[in-house]
Amino acid sequence: WLYQFISLLSMYLSGLSFSAFAYHFRKRFDGLLLGSMVYVFCGFTLRLGLEHPAFLLHMFIFPLMLLTAERLMERARTAGTSSSRTAHEMEKRGALAFSLVCALGWASGYYFMYVSTMGLGIYMLLRLPHYWKKDGFTGYIRIALTMMLSYLLGTCMAAVFFLPCVSALSGSGRSGGKVVADSLWLYPVSRYYQAFLYFASPYLGMSHQTYLNFPVIAVPAVVSLIGKPESLSGNEKHARRTLICALVIGFLLLLIPFGSYILAGLSYLNGRWIYMLALVIGLICTFETENLIRISGKKTILFVLSPVLMLLCMAVLCMSGRLGSGAMRYLLVGLAELTGAVGVLILTPRIGRMRQHAGFLLLAGTFLSVCVNGYVTYSNDFAGMANEFLHLGESWREISESPYTYLEKVMEQEDENSFCRADTDSDLIGSGEENYPMVLGYRSTSMYNSFMSSAVLDFFLDQESTGANAVHRLRGFASRTVDEALMNVKYFLTETGNEAAVPYGYEIMEDFSDESYSVYENRMPLSFGYSYDACLSESEYGSLSGAEKEQALLRAVLADDETAQAWTEEYGIRELSAQEALPEGIEKVTVPLPESTETVTRTQTGYYVKEKEGTVTFSFERKAGTECYLRLLGFKTGARYVKARVETADGSRIVPLRGASMTYALERENYSVRLGYDREDKKDTITLMFPNIGNYALSGMELIYVPMESYEQAVQHLGEVSLKDVTISGNTVSGTVSAEKNRVMVFSIPAGSGWSASLDGAKTELVRVNVGMMGILVPEGDHTVTLSYMSPGLFAARVLSAGGWAIFAAALLLKRRKRNR
Repeated sequence: WLYQFISLLSMYLSGLSFSAFAYHFRKRFDGLLLGSMVYVFCGFTLRLGLEHPAFLLHMFIFPLMLLTAERLMERARTAGTSSSRTAHEMEKRGALAFSLVCALGWASGYYFMYVSTMGLGIYMLLRLPHYWKKDGFTGYIRIALTMMLSYLLGTCMAAVFFLPCVSALSGSGRSGGKVVADSLWLYPVSRYYQAFLYFASPYLGMSHQTYLNFPVIAVPAVVSLIGKPESLSGNEKHARRTLICALVIGFLLLLIPFGSYILAGLSYLNGRWIYMLALVIGLICTFETENLIRISGKKTILFVLSPVLMLLCMAVLCMSGRLGSGAMRYLLVGLAELTGAVGVLILTPRIGRMRQHAGFLLLAGTFLSVCVNGYVTYSNDFAGMANEFLHLGESWREISESPYTYLEKVMEQEDENSFCRADTDSDLIGSGEENYPMVLGYRSTSMYNSFMSSAVLDFFLDQESTGANAVHRLRGFASRTVDEALMNVKYFLTETGNEAAVPYGYEIMEDFSDESYSVYENRMPLSFGYSYDACLSESEYGSLSGAEKEQALLRAVLADDETAQAWTEEYGIRELSAQEALPEGIEKVTVPLPESTETVTRTQTGYYVKEKEGTVTFSFERKAGTECYLRLLGFKTGARYVKARVETADGSRIVPLRGASMTYALERENYSVRLGYDREDKKDTITLMFPNIGNYALSGMELIYVPMESYEQAVQHLGEVSLKDVTISGNTVSGTVSAEKNRVMVFSIPAGSGWSASLDGAKTELVRVNVGMMGILVPEGDHTVTLSYMSPGLFAARVLSAGGWAIFAAALLLKRRKRNR
């Protein structure tokens, strides 16, 4: 209920803030209401805003930013031309109001505040020449400086909200995202006809989350704006020119990829900035209300041509085969709305009774269009988008009845200060379930997080793990025995009977298992902090495959070459070669790619799949006492996201392939798939299943056999000197360690700039080790180890916010004192 209330409240406030901004230009009441409906009920709201209510916040804030900026510019100009105390107070009041709105914008989401700031900059470029013409260069500089200082004050006031988030983003896998477009200057041709046809058609969206779908009155309003104007005053002419310029800029941003690239923070393309274009369209409707109710002359011809042109475009695209039947339904609704609206607008000034109630007819028609668009978007008779939402309580019911509750129960028996994790068979984790463990309250290894640490992703990619789905999704450690051990996993959940998915060294817990799901316990769990007496340099480590790297990290801590050398020379930590770090008897076998089948054709670069779920099969040997890994080299797809599958007699494993065209794709090509542990020699077959029709690149395959006889000894050696008496309190973890000689202790927490470490109360260097983890050098003797965390940027943010609010309060108090004199 709160979710729904916030969504509706945001829409209501968006309409109020739009009306307040438009009223600043003294427009008629029915025009304000008309523009508000167009602004609030555009496609951005219906398709994105109600799905993600946070997106609606800046639909409310952006008009307020423009309103306070407009008043600030006027008051700064007035103060610059008058020496009166009143003018000075007006300037101060305008500046403080603008600062407060900017602070609210930053607190509501730094990404959308960035977008709104770009919109504010465009607005100032369009409006300030008006003031330059009146006050010259001095007035222009005065206004610009006043706005910049006020904006900076608001930014400082909200720093505590957004600065830590920006710091987290810079250290996440999403930072420095690649552009998923062939060109930054031209879209595919379909984008351009979509922009025209979808402008007043319900539901349909363009690529990169771009939704227009305005109430149908938007088309006549734009036509009226670009038509020859009636006699206007000087201010009205300037407002009209400003709106035309804003409309042109909006369409350029819409039709040139570089525009969306800039507004997405120079990372990828998306259309989440469309609320600013919606504001422009809403203002056009407000300003053109008077012209819409009394159209005549050549404008009548332009109005008639708009549905005719839409019909012609639909016919051409339909005949060319570029318009599917699904899209046609929505376009026909849009065409019917547009034809009806044009007919009413043409008849209104020509029929007495309609002319008397022209404003009411305009509002009623727009309201009807809003209802039609909403019905088409959400009704099962059309798009059925309402089905994407769950009934009240259903989400919790799904979580409370999910198999993750098995792990919730078993983790309840752990001491509150013990630190361990529970993992789930990666193939059990459905889309949207990655954070179920967080809701249930236990530590897990799956995650859906927009700010996923790049250190975590580096580890998964380094191991060639299938558990990494995207830069913001993890599905656990894919049953890989060593990874589970190094990451402090103590419990594992899978379907009953699926022993091939269970890591080596785990035993079933009968009290937490039934005929559906089973929980297994690690017989040899490592502590939160474990230690090495040998190290491995990055230059040696880089030559290994993913499965071999996993084994190497079981026997030697990985560090950069300089650190590894210093540890060896100064502290006696043995440095191993890559081969010394691997278990004896590990074997790598090259597998020739299978030839074509009935459903799959072998190509020079891989395979072309002719039917859905096409397969190729080949035989292989299972070897007693080993874990077997299938390594897929150069495995890629042009599809957006598919789940390939590796099947054997013991079960199957998913290989998530995310095409490079997807925004959150991982830049990877190699996958190492664990096929399970074998107790006896036997023959088996591997079937590769390709889910979709199309081309798949696959340059080679390898089988890697890892003997497990030395695994227990290696784990025991890591645990000999480990962190004991672990205490977790807030953002601090502490424990004791007793070492007979110098060792390197590694903590099963991803590396991050917010962490610091101390040894016996004295700060010690925290080193990034094992690709994405943290470690410290532990000298011989007994020690107390403490790890502390503070969100990066939080201290600076607190200082900035405190200073910003102090300045704001002082300025407000000073203004009140001057008023009372």
